[in-house]
Amino acid sequence: MKHILDNVTWNALNTGNRDLSLGNENVRFFHKEVSPFAGMPKITNENFNTLHAYCKATRRFNLFIGKEIIIPDDWKIIRKSNIWQMVCNREIGKFSPQNTIQPLTQNHVEEMVTLTQQTHPGPFEKETILFGHYEGIFEHNKLTHIAG
Repeated sequence: MKHILDNVTWNALNTGNRDLSLGNENVRFFHKEVSPFAGMPKITNENFNTLHAYCKATRRFNLFIGKEIIIPDDWKIIRKSNIWQMVCNREIGKFSPQNTIQPLTQNHVEEMVTLTQQTHPGPFEKETILFGHYEGIFEHNKLTHIAG
């Protein structure tokens, strides 16, 4: 059996975050205002064509693919990065923040977008908050940390 992280985006698009996604059994993607991620159960030209048919020509997508692929001619790679996916299988100690960790809500979106634009942890749009379960740390009434 494959590990759920072997195709992390596809699994996210089909499980807990399915309500935020569009597509079918071969291609799914998040609403543009939520996230640029798309996924496929298998990387095929047919699935790329299906994704292309769903979207406007100017829509950009992020795909996590665990190997080198050749993309169809009507797609263009804008940026390619190696990403290390790591899982810690042991306890590494207790975290004791100096400031309280608190849930982040729609009221915090402007601060969340500002922080992610400064730190570039990955895509964060105005509707990304819809994924839910975001928490933050504030220092001197300013959001300085986000997890979620």
